[in-house]
Amino acid sequence: MALTKVATARDGDGHWYVIPAWMKGGFNILLNMGEEDDDWDDFEKTFSKYRTGGNLNLIQLYADFDESTNTFKTKK
Repeated sequence: MALTKVATARDGDGHWYVIPAWMKGGFNILLNMGEEDDDWDDFEKTFSKYRTGGNLNLIQLYADFDESTNTFKTKK
């Protein structure tokens, strides 16, 4: 199993995200554009799947990531 380095990020509402480290710059760019309709839709479409939905302390900081689909691999 190959592990991909991830980074933590937090939005303006206090939601935590665990995203692939190489996406951190894009996260910050879209987040800093504000909640304008088009910008926020792009942010949500790209990063909502990485929102932790809870306590960041329960999240591991490396993940099995499928670079061909830009998603985390799931256990079957």
